[in-house]
Amino acid sequence: MAEGGVAHGGEMTRVVRASLLAVVGVAALAVYWRTAYPTITWWDSSSYSLAAYTLGVTGPPGSLLLTLLGWTVAHLPLGIPVARVLNMFAGVLATVTVLLLFSVASRFVALASDAHERKPSDEVPPAGVATEAQKNSSARAVTSAGIALGALTFAFSSTLWEYAVQFTPYVLTTVFTGLIYLVLLRWWASAYEVGSWRLLAVLAFLFGLDFSVHRTNALLIPCALVWIYLRRRDALREMSNYIAGAAGIASGLAVQLLLIPIARRSTSPMMWDAPTDFSSFWRFVSLDRLGGGFMLGLLPRKSNFLTQQWADLIRVTGDNFANMHGPFRALGVLTFVAVLFGTISLTRSTLPAGFLYNRHCDVHRFRRDAGVGNSSCKIEVGLAVANYLRGVGSCNRYGGARSCD
Repeated sequence: MAEGGVAHGGEMTRVVRASLLAVVGVAALAVYWRTAYPTITWWDSSSYSLAAYTLGVTGPPGSLLLTLLGWTVAHLPLGIPVARVLNMFAGVLATVTVLLLFSVASRFVALASDAHERKPSDEVPPAGVATEAQKNSSARAVTSAGIALGALTFAFSSTLWEYAVQFTPYVLTTVFTGLIYLVLLRWWASAYEVGSWRLLAVLAFLFGLDFSVHRTNALLIPCALVWIYLRRRDALREMSNYIAGAAGIASGLAVQLLLIPIARRSTSPMMWDAPTDFSSFWRFVSLDRLGGGFMLGLLPRKSNFLTQQWADLIRVTGDNFANMHGPFRALGVLTFVAVLFGTISLTRSTLPAGFLYNRHCDVHRFRRDAGVGNSSCKIEVGLAVANYLRGVGSCNRYGGARSCD
């Protein structure tokens, strides 16, 4: 009887989650497409759109993957101006980011909730009292609703929305952020299985491939190593994992070699520092014209830590998630409060999960491009809101007393 209840509850949870996922995706994409720019915009969007249509090379590091994807989309016979098509494609990428956030948040919260859910028993509860399976199913449904709310909050935050309506690499790099989180969580679940090294190869490939997009996610590499250490220390001593990681990241990085034949054969007017051989290619990818050394430099600091970097972080976070403008300005603080309490709760419930996304955000706080950093690290919004509502949803009345798991 208990097993049947568990199976039914699990099926209902999957239906609810799939329905919410569809609603979130359709809502986000519809708004992005409705508000997409009809033509090119100033600065980055115009240069990246031109490079995508003519198969050119933008300024280093080039965002080659965005150019290749854009070239494919721009030449589809859709009967729509190319610039608008590319801007709508940015909306598709942003929608993928939102859906990845939903999936990642579901897995993150599951790490915290598994330890809190009571195991179903064969005991029949008193009449009118829900079984443990029903309580768990109800809590998971509320959690899914919280994740959907968090995903939509992130979808319509000003930073992501701004890049969801114009063709730039900044929205593509958030897709890679979501994919990296998803692979890390998949590996966590299968860390002790024989073939877990394959997921580490995929993880390394994503890091390598993202190097041709914006390189921001390279800041997650130290976090990923700590994540692996926290789950299975001996994984860092297995040669097979190092071979898989090296092969994966080399494969991802090798994609950038396509810059050489493109620079040699393309007739595009957009051709920055044309890397036509390996020597010029190295100067291009190492950002030689911007100072070289792949622009890696922690010291000296580029700006004051408190008065500029933290102040900018607070400002951008407030603009995204504590907006006090419009007819519902009083509601603007609710998301911020939910994020605050949910983040604290999630970090206390699951230390590795809290460590991973908080360290990502902390590293971004040291960067000058705090806008992009906030866009990437605010995946915690979905996690925090969902975890907060999970705690509310797991409070059930039993025999007149109220207990919260």
